[in-house]
Amino acid sequence: MTDHQESTRTRSLYPQFAPLTNEWEGRQFSEIKSDAGTELVESLSERILQDAANERATDIHFDTGAENICLRFRIDGRLHDTRLFDKDIGSRLMGHFKALGQIDPIPLTGPADGRAQVTVNDRQLNLRISCVPGAAGEKMAIRLLDLEKVVLRLSDLGMKTEQREAIENWMREMPGMLLVAGATGSGKTTTLYSLIHELKLLSHNVVTVEDPVEYLIDGITQMQVSERPHFPFHEGVKAMLRLDPDFMLIGETRDADSATATLDAATSGRIVSSTIHSRDTAGTLTSLRSLEQKDHRIAPVLELVVAQRLVRKLCTECRKQEAPSSFEKDWVRSIGLEVPGEVWHATGCDHCRNTGYYGRTGLFEVWRVDSDFKQLILQHTNERDLRKTLHQKGIGPLEREGVEKAVEGITSIEELIGGRVRME
Repeated sequence: MTDHQESTRTRSLYPQFAPLTNEWEGRQFSEIKSDAGTELVESLSERILQDAANERATDIHFDTGAENICLRFRIDGRLHDTRLFDKDIGSRLMGHFKALGQIDPIPLTGPADGRAQVTVNDRQLNLRISCVPGAAGEKMAIRLLDLEKVVLRLSDLGMKTEQREAIENWMREMPGMLLVAGATGSGKTTTLYSLIHELKLLSHNVVTVEDPVEYLIDGITQMQVSERPHFPFHEGVKAMLRLDPDFMLIGETRDADSATATLDAATSGRIVSSTIHSRDTAGTLTSLRSLEQKDHRIAPVLELVVAQRLVRKLCTECRKQEAPSSFEKDWVRSIGLEVPGEVWHATGCDHCRNTGYYGRTGLFEVWRVDSDFKQLILQHTNERDLRKTLHQKGIGPLEREGVEKAVEGITSIEELIGGRVRME
């Protein structure tokens, strides 16, 4: 085989993933440029989606390097390199996904986004396709949104009984605002959609304002807004208020305008929920203040804050129980918790692809903002003092619940320590 033929092959980087296809082996550059080559690109793109779905991937990445394009899957929050493609093959695959998402196929001069719906293994997937230009070539990320997984109950998220009951009680009793806080990719949207599902069962008039709408749900009025001047976020909120909603979901509180719109909707007497970036419940107050919201506006409407992050679940086929290591003991002590006698650790087996983990679950703080806390907000209490008060009342930190789940065999302290560096 010539050097040129070798460059047109795809290569598996990790043997635990079954080969995508053997059809590319040994094919020459001229064959790839033919009509048959186009068919093979389409076939290979379908196989990539099938492999991603079979491996429970949430994202597909195409990373362009100097000589090759690397295909990566995000599985249980971690990226795995799965294949190397010749640059020409990889570029044509990216072009195919661009076409699916109705993105202009010409080389990018700036970021571009698209959406598509595909059926894979008899399951309907929504694809959110994002592309950006880079020094070596384009970078593409494809988020896989599985419509079968969106209809969850609050009980499916990993919350403790008392946490779930606090949310359910608020849903029955209180107007005002619920915020779901966490880092990017921490499952905030899943929690909101689970909440929508609960409200739908209670026969509420539920409306959403999103950018973009991630899942279409029957029986829910969903509005997609954009950053374009003729239909900004706050205009979408005003329009939805005219529909006499019982409950409003505002996709993300990301800037001063969306924060103002969210608080205005809550002030109108509606039940409002949204997401916000914050590392814990106490940090939510700082986030709102940084978005130009005043304490006298926040305190009357803020009723419930759910902070969360995702951690990988130990594989039940190969996990092992033993005493924590000295490093793990030191970490547990450093966050002010008592060191447990035994915890569970990851090992690795065929079932979990030798990672030691299979699936993910949530860690949660649930803060019911009662009259005492509202008074602290009105007194301009800073984040550090508020966090201290919350901890004294048994709310948080997230690591406390994580250690409990490490003792129960749900996750590991090693996963908690890694998660502090990169919150999923």
